[in-house]
Amino acid sequence: MEKMYKITAVIENRVAVLNKITSAFLKRHVNIESLNTERTTPEAVTITVVAHAPHETVQRLTAQLGSMWDVISVTCKEEK
Repeated sequence: MEKMYKITAVIENRVAVLNKITSAFLKRHVNIESLNTERTTPEAVTITVVAHAPHETVQRLTAQLGSMWDVISVTCKEEK
């Protein structure tokens, strides 16, 4: 069953990292409902994505994002 999830990732502030993140959503056929970016330090950016997808897909997506070289940390919460 599909639910709404908020995925937050802290990433290195480099060229094309946001493209890698959004491409991971594309490959899993997950529609991004909302995307927000915020520079937290000169070296890091926080990305918050709200997406509607099955739980298993979000788990795999979160694991994939966490394994990316440019991703510092990833958290996922179910939206109510």
